[in-house]
Amino acid sequence: MRISPKVNNGLKYVKAVYDSASGCYQCGWEISEDNKITVTVTVPFGGSAEWFFHMRRNLYMKIKKIHYLKR
Repeated sequence: MRISPKVNNGLKYVKAVYDSASGCYQCGWEISEDNKITVTVTVPFGGSAEWFFHMRRNLYMKIKKIHYLKR
């Protein structure tokens, strides 16, 4: 599974869900009032995914939390 969110500042909130044979994959993002972007990705237990995030120049990303879900 390849997950590649493309944030659009015209939309403040997006969530996508894909129900696969191995479980439910989810990806979403939200832009706060102070223009901070929060991206959430969920991969099912035993599943795998490549995550790509396209950013403009002079922007940086700080990863705050990674949660591993157990069955």
